[in-house]
Amino acid sequence: MRKSDIVEEIVVLLKNKFGVQSKDIGHISLLDPEIGMLPRDLFTLFFDLQKKYGIKFVESDVIDKRFDYFNELTEIVYQKIKEKNS
Repeated sequence: MRKSDIVEEIVVLLKNKFGVQSKDIGHISLLDPEIGMLPRDLFTLFFDLQKKYGIKFVESDVIDKRFDYFNELTEIVYQKIKEKNS
């Protein structure tokens, strides 16, 4: 799976499920009031992505990286899918 496909799918998920608009999501936290996600939304997204892609996040994916930033999030998902398919 290409990274661009993952980015597009996550944008659609954020828009449809959480009402997030795609502009500027790469530059600020998804928890920023401008984006409008709540911590519980990020938690839901965490589980939605695991189920959608058949991956498992570990604590360091969330703590050591910025899971709340779109670019970081998509990179984590991309790397997990690559690991799974290796």
